[in-house]
Amino acid sequence: MSGIDTGGANIASRRDTVRKATVGVALISALASSGCNGASERRERADRASAELVIKPSDPTRTHEKYLRRLQTKLVDLDLDIAKLASRARMERPEGRKHSEHVLADIRTKRMRLANNVRALGPTAAEEWDESRILVEREWIELSQLVSQAFVTANLRVRSY
Repeated sequence: MSGIDTGGANIASRRDTVRKATVGVALISALASSGCNGASERRERADRASAELVIKPSDPTRTHEKYLRRLQTKLVDLDLDIAKLASRARMERPEGRKHSEHVLADIRTKRMRLANNVRALGPTAAEEWDESRILVEREWIELSQLVSQAFVTANLRVRSY
C-alpha cells in the first residue's frame, strides 16, 4: 500500500452530497407546493369575491331600496352644500352676489328636477328601472359638478361626492 486509503472518505463525501441534494430537492418541492396552494387559495378567494359582487336577480326590490337610501344620503349632503353656498352668496358684494344667485338658481332648478326623478324612480317597474336610474345618475353627476364648481368659485372647500 502506498498511501492513504480515501475510499471510505469518498463514500462519506458522496453520501453527504446525496443527502444535501435530497434535502435541497425536498425543500424546493415543499416551496413549490406551498406556492401552488397559495395560488389556488388566491384563486378561490377571488372567485368568492366575484361571486359576492354579482347582483342576485332574485331580489331587485332590495337592491333598488338600497340604491335609493344611498342616493338620499348623498342628496342630504348636497343640500347642506347648497345651503353653504347660499350663505356665502349673501355675504358677497352686490356684483358678485348677482352672479352667485344666478348660479344658485340654476343649482336649485336642477336639484328639483333630480328630486322629482328620484321620487319617480321609487315605484318604477323592474323593466324601466335601469333606464330611469341612468337618467338619475346623469343628473346627479351634472348637479354635483355644478355645485363643486360653485364651491371653487366661492373659494370654499370642495366635498367629493
